[in-house]
Amino acid sequence: FDGLPFISITPLDYQAASAFTTLTLLAKFASCVPSVNSFDHHINSTWGLSKPTTVGLLDHRHITIQLQSPNDLSLAWSRESRAFNNKSFLLLRWSPDSRRRDSPLAAVSGLPLPLHNPSILKSIGDSLGRNLRSDANTVKFKHPRATRICVELDLSAPPPPAFIVAIRDLKLHQRIIFESRLLFCPHCRLQGPGAPNCRSLRKLASVLAPPRSAFR
Repeated sequence: FDGLPFISITPLDYQAASAFTTLTLLAKFASCVPSVNSFDHHINSTWGLSKPTTVGLLDHRHITIQLQSPNDLSLAWSRESRAFNNKSFLLLRWSPDSRRRDSPLAAVSGLPLPLHNPSILKSIGDSLGRNLRSDANTVKFKHPRATRICVELDLSAPPPPAFIVAIRDLKLHQRIIFESRLLFCPHCRLQGPGAPNCRSLRKLASVLAPPRSAFR
């Protein structure tokens, strides 16, 4: 699809991947979110939940609250006090149809929450090369704003700048940021130096260089 990796997800698979988000709430702040660690401590120490919940940053106005049981979801969802450090926030339920209904989540950046499902992330990684693993925060759903996966790539080809996910009639163009990547020299076919610093290539260039004239 336009030369980019393409992942097609059926509506049934998307619904199945959405299962873990049935216990997800979003805290929406009017301006910038507070410290995620402070908000995490506030929820887990004052909301009276039976099990620890995972709190993560989604974007500059939304924090995800991943609860562990339907009872905790009901308790959190029914809270009257929705303020933290003198900042009011809205509690929202996430649903697979949020984007289609033009809800407040329509502008949320990054992958839709169901695509954080481990099986979907593996498919994304395999579309880029060979999926190896997800980092700890991604596995724990601690930082949904930036999903991080480790992928084995073919270094002889330039990495794709993005990939396309198709869900029903919706096509999502997701940019990729490569945080670390080994250099590759196409001349000696080795990892490490890269063509500008390849000793073999520099030796070849010096051999092929025309001799300097002895006369001025």
